[in-house]
Amino acid sequence: MIFGIMGAMPDEVDQLCARLENVTVEPYGGVEYHKGTLAGKALVVLPEKDENVVRATANLPQAMTTYVNTLNVYDILNAGKVVLTKAAVASVEEVYA
Repeated sequence: MIFGIMGAMPDEVDQLCARLENVTVEPYGGVEYHKGTLAGKALVVLPEKDENVVRATANLPQAMTTYVNTLNVYDILNAGKVVLTKAAVASVEEVYA
């Protein structure tokens, strides 16, 4: 899943792009799209609470867990990688589409 972030101010976009790792720039429709990872962290998104996954990711300092109903832009930007279950993808599409 790819998330797009639009900034109202060019400075905001430039600051975010400066923090990206493994950057590729793809022009499309007259706009440059920057793709990469941010801080090398992973975010696990669950459709609902799953104690097994929460306990497992608690032992990984580079991972955090959140739920579809609490997912926000900060968590996504801070993650770098986002891992979703099939059920979470369906919920995200339903909520944010």
